[in-house]
Amino acid sequence: MQLKYKRLIKNTLDRLRKQPNFIALAESSQFLFKEAQQIFKEFQAFEATNEFYTHFLKEYQSHKGGFASFLEHVKSHQKTYQLATLIARLGIYVDEKALHKKVFSTDAPKRTLGTFKLWFPHWLSNCIQYKQEGEKVEGLLPIVQRILLYLDDPSQHVLFLKEEEQARLSRNLLDQAYDVEKFDKQLFSSFEAFDIKVQLADNYTCYLYFLLNQADLKILWDYTEEDIYQQEVLAKHLSEDIIAYNAMQKTKYPLNQILYGPPGTGKTYTSIRYAIGIVEDKNLAELGQEAQILLQRRFDQYIKDQQIAFVTFHQSMSYEDFVEGIKPKVENEQVVYELQAGIFKQMAERAAQNPSKRYVLIIDEINRGNIATIFGELITLLELDKRRDQSQAIALQLTYSKELFSLTSNLYLIGTMNSADRNTERLDMALRRRFHFEELAPQAALLSEDLEGINLQKTLKCINQRIQILLDKEHYLGQAYFMNIGTFAELQEVFRLQIIPLLEEYFWGDYSKIGLILGEGFIEQVHWNARLFAKFPDENFSMLNKACYQIKAFPIPKEAYINIYHNN
Repeated sequence: MQLKYKRLIKNTLDRLRKQPNFIALAESSQFLFKEAQQIFKEFQAFEATNEFYTHFLKEYQSHKGGFASFLEHVKSHQKTYQLATLIARLGIYVDEKALHKKVFSTDAPKRTLGTFKLWFPHWLSNCIQYKQEGEKVEGLLPIVQRILLYLDDPSQHVLFLKEEEQARLSRNLLDQAYDVEKFDKQLFSSFEAFDIKVQLADNYTCYLYFLLNQADLKILWDYTEEDIYQQEVLAKHLSEDIIAYNAMQKTKYPLNQILYGPPGTGKTYTSIRYAIGIVEDKNLAELGQEAQILLQRRFDQYIKDQQIAFVTFHQSMSYEDFVEGIKPKVENEQVVYELQAGIFKQMAERAAQNPSKRYVLIIDEINRGNIATIFGELITLLELDKRRDQSQAIALQLTYSKELFSLTSNLYLIGTMNSADRNTERLDMALRRRFHFEELAPQAALLSEDLEGINLQKTLKCINQRIQILLDKEHYLGQAYFMNIGTFAELQEVFRLQIIPLLEEYFWGDYSKIGLILGEGFIEQVHWNARLFAKFPDENFSMLNKACYQIKAFPIPKEAYINIYHNN
């Protein structure tokens, strides 16, 4: 093994040895794939004559219908049914993509050996051949050979199942010609120098397998030799995240982004368009040429198809709601508790199962939730280079299910944040470092210049100029307050029910400042009668002469609206 590879592996190992999931694997006294191994031992213990196996295979091959139909067909033949069930159950644990998982949906495992896309008839016929030939693997498909060898003795075999991948690893890492019979021993020998310790010998190869699947090492066997030299990843010791950079260039949008701005600037509206653009690989200019009603219909369909999901953060949102938690439900008039996946975990799993599609999770009001409580340690997985198949890819163990959890690069997160919200300071710095922030400013040009004589564009611009002086630009008013207004009467209602209450909140009820924003047409002075107060020898009684203001009663004349900007 060349020195540069040794340094690369050592750096990767140093990082992994600090991760909870790798620590747990090293310290575990149970084999990681013990469920699959137990079923394999049951399969090995199954006894029958060669004639039985021949008849079994012929009956399966002649049956018209899927595997579920075949099971129903042989249900009355106990031995045949037992063998078919054993082969299928073992296949579930072997292949994450096993099509017959739905047949055994109640016990379909969450931890499988890999994604091999084995065609089930081939799997079944190879299993029968294995039994007929005295449990010898010679003559079986190479993939099936390695699966059965591994389950029989996991301490001596690894899970690399494609010969071309083993050949690349032999050439690039071991610096030896590929020999299928010697590969495992050569691989183990190369890693002796790294002093990898596990409590259970069978878990050593699991540890080794997950180590080699880290993206900075996976490039040794999952890419061609030409790719390695072209990208110069190994020569630079991954000082530049080229894989992650290339992944970024494949989309018009960042993986994690937050749209922020003052109220009414269209953050939620824009997030919907961004989500459609991500799913359909279109930029905003292309979507801008389409009617809003058509975009909304497509968005609704993506929501229905669970390719886009929408959630709003709030103060009581928790990890148990967002990721996973134990929740109560009623069954047969009894309250029972079960582990339920939250929207974040659900979307991550859908994205992992469909790598050719893009998935989007929109988090409205992202700053209103407690980020540390909601994401927990999973905040680390949001980083681009921590995603699955990236240079620093990691998986973390979930709190309740104890599953290893990671994020794929086809799951996008879009957050919206009201910059005027007083919860803005609660936005965790860890989140700030992992998201691309895009500011949405008010767009006065979208408004009417003549609403029964009132220029809404000038009204919004003038109000915001004054707010910036008295507060800051984070408290601007957005154009949404004035959109879809067709009459002066409607404008009156917007000011009475939305704009003035918002200004009252901005200035904590200081009507003198609201008067500086809107003008004397909206504000009037209040004069107090000293006889309203109890008699008391107060030297500061003169405070009653202090000017006090209040909002005038509605309706307010049109001239007051024009004067907001007329004298500016």
